[in-house]
Amino acid sequence: MLILLLRRIEGKTENGNRSQELMVGAGRLVHGAKKENGGSRQETVSSY
Repeated sequence: MLILLLRRIEGKTENGNRSQELMVGAGRLVHGAKKENGGSRQETVSSY
């Protein structure tokens, strides 16, 4: 699931500032995963 979300973010940011938008998207995923799973996936997302 997280991989699919990251792929979507990559697709959207090809035209713009890719790394900056990926950082923002990853940050949102970290906060979402933290709420849903008690932080269990935080390390996985932030390793990207």
